[in-house]
Amino acid sequence: MCYKDHGPRGFHAEHQALIRLWAQLNRASLDAIGLRSTRVSRLIEFHPWNEEATVIFLPHVIRANHEQEFRIHLTFNDGTEATVDFEAWLTGPIFEPLRDLPYFQKLSVDGGTGVWPNAADIAPETLYEAAQAAQSNRGMQPTSRH
Repeated sequence: MCYKDHGPRGFHAEHQALIRLWAQLNRASLDAIGLRSTRVSRLIEFHPWNEEATVIFLPHVIRANHEQEFRIHLTFNDGTEATVDFEAWLTGPIFEPLRDLPYFQKLSVDGGTGVWPNAADIAPETLYEAAQAAQSNRGMQPTSRH
């Protein structure tokens, strides 16, 4: 879970059945810390009439290539591709080492997102939104192959 280490608050999920069960069991806690109203509500749709949850598309970064400065070209599991500027995210103790460009370039893909040697990462959902915004800002729709 990401709470105070970096924003936005959220959690990374890989195993759908376990996440459904966990989210149902922890519904009150998620509401209390504001997760359900932000990230979780967009990732998991609850159906209170039958206590089931439907998991919506969870983006995963499958490729990340450094382009220039703090810009990375990202490719997602649905084929969406875009170049995203990471500079605005490089604040706080975990991200401070990334302001050194040679260190920033050590980005690799692990667990469905980009990570650095110091374990800094940005949620794949956040990266996906940024990729879509980058495409929209250029007057294009995201490239997507379904």
